[in-house]
Amino acid sequence: MLDNNDMEMLKAYFDPKFDAINHRLDSMDERFETIDERFIAMDKRINDLDQKVESRTTLLLDEIGISQNYLEKKFEKLQTQVNELIQYYRITRLEDSNNALLQKRVDNLEDRVTKIEEQMTA
Repeated sequence: MLDNNDMEMLKAYFDPKFDAINHRLDSMDERFETIDERFIAMDKRINDLDQKVESRTTLLLDEIGISQNYLEKKFEKLQTQVNELIQYYRITRLEDSNNALLQKRVDNLEDRVTKIEEQMTA
């Protein structure tokens, strides 16, 4: 078995090694705390960025909605104008057709009148 002297020698040999190990573990704990603080700071930055992205996304979606409503109103107005032009075209085409028929009748009547005048003078 070990006597007191041997115990003191072992203690003198291992105590500085254990102290060095404890010191290294303490410095590792400090490093881990620093890393944890950095992670916390990064999480905060990421959360801030998420909030900014979310608010900007909301603004963009609102602006897109406003633009869409504006364009839909413009398209409706254009559609109304196109429909009016189509109606105007149809009416004009019918009037032209009617005018052509009337002109034909007038020409026929003029021919008849001319024939009657010729018969009366002959």
